[in-house]
Amino acid sequence: MCQTSYVVVKNHIELVAFDTVGVAAVNLMIEVEPGGDNESWLLIALLSLSTMPPVNEVIDWLKTIQKWAKLAEKPMLLAIHLSPLMLTQPQERIEFLRTLSNFADSVILIASLEGEAPAQTLARLPQFLVDMVFRPGMINLDCDDFRKRMQPKVAFFGCGIQRLLDERSIDDMSVPMAEIRQ
Repeated sequence: MCQTSYVVVKNHIELVAFDTVGVAAVNLMIEVEPGGDNESWLLIALLSLSTMPPVNEVIDWLKTIQKWAKLAEKPMLLAIHLSPLMLTQPQERIEFLRTLSNFADSVILIASLEGEAPAQTLARLPQFLVDMVFRPGMINLDCDDFRKRMQPKVAFFGCGIQRLLDERSIDDMSVPMAEIRQ
C-alpha cells in the first residue's frame, strides 16, 4: 500500500502522505501564504484507511515520520480517516487509535461528511489549522499556542458537520434536558 512517503510544505506545515489518498488531500489544501519563507512549524502525517493494511507497515511508516519530527524538533500530528466499514466496533477503533498514538504527539480521527471523498475528509483538518493560524477571524491561534496545547491523546475532529444541521430548524433540534438525561 505505501510505496513511499510524499512530503510537501504548505502554509508552514509539513504534510506527509501515506498513500495516494494522502497525496490527493495535500493537493486539495489551499495556499494561504504562497511564496516567501515557508519554514514549517508542524508536521502532519496524513493516513486514510479504507481496508486494513498490515499494521506493521503503518507503524513502520509512523516510526520513520516520528524520528524525522524529533530530529527537526517539530510536533507531529497524525490525522487519520477510517472508512466506516473498517473496524466497525467502537472498542476496536479505540484500541487501533491508541496503538497509533504511541507513534505521534497527537492522533486526530477525522469524521467523514456525507458524500465526501476520503481525500476531502483528510484535507479538512490541516486546512482548518491553517485557517485558524493564518486567516484573520474571531478566533486566532499562533504556532506557539498550538504547540503548547497539543496533548498526547486521541481526539475527534468534526469541523463541517454543522452544515448538515443547518437545514433543520432550531425548534426541531431542541430537546428538553429531562429527555436527554433519561
